[in-house]
Amino acid sequence: MTINIGVGFIRTDLTRFVSAVRMVKAEVNNQTMEMSRKCAIDYYQLVQKNIMFQKYSYPPLEERYAEWKAEQGSSPDMFWYLFGDLMQALTAFVVPKEGAYGSSWMGGIPAGVYDSGGKSMFGGKGAPRLIAVYAAVNEKRRPLFKPTGLDFARKGWKKRGRESLRIIKRKWK
Repeated sequence: MTINIGVGFIRTDLTRFVSAVRMVKAEVNNQTMEMSRKCAIDYYQLVQKNIMFQKYSYPPLEERYAEWKAEQGSSPDMFWYLFGDLMQALTAFVVPKEGAYGSSWMGGIPAGVYDSGGKSMFGGKGAPRLIAVYAAVNEKRRPLFKPTGLDFARKGWKKRGRESLRIIKRKWK
């Protein structure tokens, strides 16, 4: 015994459905980059905030370095702050990626950015240094970027995800 089942569509309903699916797909693609951009901005601004408020506790600076830092006008308690080179280098930037998703946004210090130089606790004029190297060296002893990233992953990323989902849902009519 064979049963034939036929399905019919009302052309206007099918057209409206396909159009809605296309709008949602386009918004998903848009939100992929937009959420990435907003998260990058949120993250680097959170790093700046954590520097300014010295959120994390750290082991004390070596005595000579703490004295030099104080001479330069920076508090020895401000572990991650000296003249603002690192603070000014923090930004959101596009990182090209291979694969299906193309490029993405990142918050932090772009590769190839140097400090202004002229700061050396050994006297004389210090040469400009890559800020990312300075940050990586400090990160080992006084972590800032990793704990900030974990905080952001627990709170900020979820908030931005919910926001993007609300925008996508509005496209479905």
